[in-house]
Amino acid sequence: MSRQVHRFLGAARSHMIKVAAVLLREGVRVSPKKIRVVIRARPDLDDTTRMLVAELAKRKISTVVLTAGHVRRPTWMPREVRLLRVRSLQAFATYMTSSHVFFTHGLFGSVRPPSNQIVVNVWHGMPLKSIGADIGHSEYRRFTVTIATSERFREIVARSFDVDPSAVLLAELPRNEMLTRTASTRPVQGRYVVWLPTWRSAVLKSTLHVDGDPQTGVPDSDELTSLVAELAAQGVTLVAKIHPFSDPSESDRFRNAGAMVLDETWLADNETTLYEVLSASSALMTDYSSVAVDYLVTGRPIIFVHRDLDAYRQSRGLNFTNEELALLGSTVLEGPGFVEDVLRILDAAAPSSEEARELFHSVEGSGATSRLLDLLSL
Repeated sequence: MSRQVHRFLGAARSHMIKVAAVLLREGVRVSPKKIRVVIRARPDLDDTTRMLVAELAKRKISTVVLTAGHVRRPTWMPREVRLLRVRSLQAFATYMTSSHVFFTHGLFGSVRPPSNQIVVNVWHGMPLKSIGADIGHSEYRRFTVTIATSERFREIVARSFDVDPSAVLLAELPRNEMLTRTASTRPVQGRYVVWLPTWRSAVLKSTLHVDGDPQTGVPDSDELTSLVAELAAQGVTLVAKIHPFSDPSESDRFRNAGAMVLDETWLADNETTLYEVLSASSALMTDYSSVAVDYLVTGRPIIFVHRDLDAYRQSRGLNFTNEELALLGSTVLEGPGFVEDVLRILDAAAPSSEEARELFHSVEGSGATSRLLDLLSL
């Protein structure tokens, strides 16, 4: 059977499952529900999943993780947790008959949940940039509750998903617990800085989306090479993980400059997750990614590479002023002083203020997953 036929059949099956979900959810309403949790995250086995399954296993709650395809079961996954392919009738039936569902990017069309099922949109980070209704998108709005790590984010999240603020729980993100734990493994040795750039240009649902300036938004190859060399001279490795929406050439650019480039395959092969890698890092470099908000809980330096700040604010939109972003981290500018700025910030103490914590993390971080499950009566 040809590859095109396989793709067609896969797309047709996915569409049929979504149609069936709408018909069943809006019509028959399957009942009763079994006390069971279904988790669907992207990437499949991310840190949100990792923290949730660990706490649910402690509570002896039946848990099923849905994945895009076949995945190797990591050693950190509790033995009693079941893994199912999301594009299967078994996964769909399990989803329909479970009492609780957690997702990061929607599931089976994200139709309105019935009253006897709790659907939690844990999303994938607190939005520094505009998302959802703020940029004309309506997906993922149908859920029971979602999460915000501060009152300010509660307002932003409620507006972005077009829901009442009462549907936004004040709680820390489960994945952030990993940032403050001692890593169980150290696949990256020595001292290192992690660079996590967001995407600038991507084709999403057959439409080209451009945020900011893809040409000037990131340092050029010469600057990257110089930065890698200067960091190496001080015994520091530059580690990068490129956004999955970005062009693969971005990974090549970092790799050719001498950086260590991670991807999901590398993480799986090394039995680790991104936030476990971050937990042992010396600093974070990023631009408009929500990981900057998460990394604040480590108390380590956050280095912003904001070269297209005005263009990004105008095209995509940001939820915070430049002054508020400065509470999160330090911005390095382009030009001859770029490498020197990075080294200076790396050696300086990370700024920490009550104002930053109130703005971005006004809830207690330790034991976050346990408290979230308590809020959901699990």
